[in-house]
Amino acid sequence: MLVHTGLVSYWNCKGEALHKSFVIIFMATFSRWSFEARSQSITSGNWDNVTAGGVDGGGGIAVSCPDTDELELLDIHEARLSGLYFSNDPQSKNESMDRVARLFAQHFWNPDTIDMADYIALLRQNAVELIYDGGVVDDGMEVVFGPKLSLSPDVGTYKIKEGCSLEQVAYFDDKAQILKIYKDNWQRLSWLDKAALVTHEIIYLMERTDSLESFANGQKKVTSENTRTFVGRLF
Repeated sequence: MLVHTGLVSYWNCKGEALHKSFVIIFMATFSRWSFEARSQSITSGNWDNVTAGGVDGGGGIAVSCPDTDELELLDIHEARLSGLYFSNDPQSKNESMDRVARLFAQHFWNPDTIDMADYIALLRQNAVELIYDGGVVDDGMEVVFGPKLSLSPDVGTYKIKEGCSLEQVAYFDDKAQILKIYKDNWQRLSWLDKAALVTHEIIYLMERTDSLESFANGQKKVTSENTRTFVGRLF
């Protein structure tokens, strides 16, 4: 089984094949990336689970800047600072959920199983929609919208625009199998950032389970750095 929840059983109809597919995609793609900031005022920071005393889960973090009421997912924010531009942003909840389902289908769909359209519909119905709306996602993994969350200790090294700050949007408790989403901050995200957050939570769950970042860096600590870069470039 891929993880302790059944969430990712939907990503591939042949179970363990997803592990191998994801490792290959993640490592091959990440090895080709350069991450150079554009010329602008940038604040760098570091807060990882070594200095913070350990971590038993992981969460999505957004950036709050004084010039806007909206939040931007850190994954997207750092990608913009690296020089990337985003086009064809989803303009509705339906488009946002479809973006997530199609991204995973493009990478993990097995043509020997079911039709691509049926696979996308399966992803949406059994996982993506339940994360957007809150509910139980197979085998008891629960998604709940609730009050403010403390900043998780797994952000690692990050770069944000000067004058901006970090805010927690979501946190997945690995032991309790609960994805907690701070409702007020979720509502401040664009539909693009919501899609990226959901993708981040799924990818980072895989990474923590298989210790992909530890494999890449030869370290035992796990931060969301690789996942953020992966998600930012994916979108």
